Amino acid sequence: MITRNYPYNDALMLAGGKVIAASLRCCIKELSEIRSLWTRGYITDLDSRLDNAFSGILGVELPSIYRFLKFDIYESLQHAAFDLSCLKIQIEVDNQDNVEKKNEFLSALGFTMFQQRPNMLSEEELIRVLEHFAVNLSPSRRSELVANGVNPFLLDKLAQQAALLNEMGQVQAMLMLPNKKMKEPEIAVLCSLYNEVEGICTIASTFFEKKAKKRELFIFSSVINRLKGLSVGELRAV
Repeated sequence: MITRNYPYNDALMLAGGKVIAASLRCCIKELSEIRSLWTRGYITDLDSRLDNAFSGILGVELPSIYRFLKFDIYESLQHAAFDLSCLKIQIEVDNQDNVEKKNEFLSALGFTMFQQRPNMLSEEELIRVLEHFAVNLSPSRRSELVANGVNPFLLDKLAQQAALLNEMGQVQAMLMLPNKKMKEPEIAVLCSLYNEVEGICTIASTFFEKKAKKRELFIFSSVINRLKGLSVGELRAV
């Protein structure tokens, strides 16, 4: 009887494998000096086999995985904090003679959820404000803001940022779903991929023993932990 030889959810393990493949591609010039098998063609083949396992065995749509792995939450939230600050100050200026209307806007769009300014909020707090903004930006509020002079592009951008964060959260939740029952040949494929990726990590992390930043790219447990924590921006190879 074949059993899984890794302590992770199947989807999370495969996503971690794709991160390792991306790091290998980034560091290929150095690593190919000690491992002749590691060529760009090999990495493309490994990435393809990971994709096939995602779609063929787990039934996961690949575009959502690609977007998740390329998503930089910190960069996105920095832009969102700036955009929220720009909107907040406009609301305050446009309604300086109507305190009731100003407070209504600020409360409805999430600005009163926390005392700090948007650029001083934590990642989790910013996400909550964006979610609140997206839910409560009604057509009538949007029209009123635009009539006051707020650029509709700014409102659209904030709504898109909220939608993207929501999508990335859903993909992350999917990665951590319990493993489903599958046939032994399918489990064997997943185990083989895990062994291959772990082998890459073992060799590469040893090679980069004195280069801590690059070595960290090939610590599989660290990659998994970052995938589980929405710290997607840290996943990119340097």
